[in-house]
Amino acid sequence: MADEDGQIEAHPAVSVWNPGYWFGGLRDCLTFLTRLPVPPRAVGETQPLAHSAHAFPLAGMIIGLVSGLVLMAGSGIGLNAPMAATFA
Repeated sequence: MADEDGQIEAHPAVSVWNPGYWFGGLRDCLTFLTRLPVPPRAVGETQPLAHSAHAFPLAGMIIGLVSGLVLMAGSGIGLNAPMAATFA
């Protein structure tokens, strides 16, 4: 956004070492990519999804890991491949 002088307002720098930066982005990504009931952000704390782009690989890894574990567990208890894949 620009102020009255036409100057663009800078957002304060966010440290990538801040856990809130990662967990907030991860929450937004999991909300967008899955149907999991992830708690929403606090009122007035919204941000564009593009600000969470750093967490998409982590969210994909978590989603894939959970699906893979369900598939392995289904195969381990004796389900046939299509049934285990359905549960995964």
